[in-house]
Amino acid sequence: MTSTEMKELLLNWNIDGMPVWISNNSWDISDEYILKIYEKREELKRSIVLLEALKDIGMPVAEIVPVIEGDKYLEREHVYYLMTRKLPGSSMVNLSEEPEQIYSRMGKVIGKLHVALQELEGNIDFWDNSLFSEMKGWILETLSKNDWKYIGKEDYQETVNNLEAVYEELPKQLIHRDVHFGNFLFEQFEFTGYIDFDLSQKNIRIFDIAYFLLGLLCDEKNIETDREKWFDLVVWVINGYEESIPLKAVEKAHLSTVMECIEILFTAYFLSAQEDRLAKNSAQLFYFVKENAKIIREKALDSDMM
Repeated sequence: MTSTEMKELLLNWNIDGMPVWISNNSWDISDEYILKIYEKREELKRSIVLLEALKDIGMPVAEIVPVIEGDKYLEREHVYYLMTRKLPGSSMVNLSEEPEQIYSRMGKVIGKLHVALQELEGNIDFWDNSLFSEMKGWILETLSKNDWKYIGKEDYQETVNNLEAVYEELPKQLIHRDVHFGNFLFEQFEFTGYIDFDLSQKNIRIFDIAYFLLGLLCDEKNIETDREKWFDLVVWVINGYEESIPLKAVEKAHLSTVMECIEILFTAYFLSAQEDRLAKNSAQLFYFVKENAKIIREKALDSDMM
């Protein structure tokens, strides 16, 4: 979409602003608004439901700006547009801080979000997803179809068996599902808001922490983490999280199992998308976690003593 087309579109909100492209589906409008473009109505509605529910209980999320006619979003030729007021802050983390402060704070804001999402669970309908079902379903099918490229069948099966052994014990709840620094806003040293609930679902609670920690191994923007220091991040993030909500011992003991499942999931996803390089990278992370599962388990459980 050109800037001219975007300006014409903004008339539906009576906004005469300067659009600046952010990503494939997002535009910054005069540093005051964010316009997000959706191709799937269900993702849009999922975001709207959560934004409004979280806003109602005082959580720092973006306010929806309705179109002139009063609708919450605009639909044009099966494409959907959602306008929100831009939250203060940015996804840039202030690296002048001590790493322990950065990651403890991040753990804390994830924990606060989980507490809020628990509060909302009984009041909203949401996608109830099962990581175990995914592992035994499309993921298994995809890996098998690709002749177990990058991840061996026995290694996959061992991880699935480990998950199955504890799956019923792992707490499930509504989670963000896409936790990384880009979706959590900060201004100086203060947290200012949560964004992007498009993938939110009910799943294993520890998934969000596992996903965030794995992202740090992928050289997240503005985060330079060597793999030896990364193990300390496990402790700091969990300690911060538990300021808001305690984790069960089984969650800590099997944090690495969930991490392995996530990287198997990504390997299968990228193989299905014919993104061979990314599939290989995900598989390498899987094996890093698998080879260091004992250290991850010890660090996670040691957080009880910090």
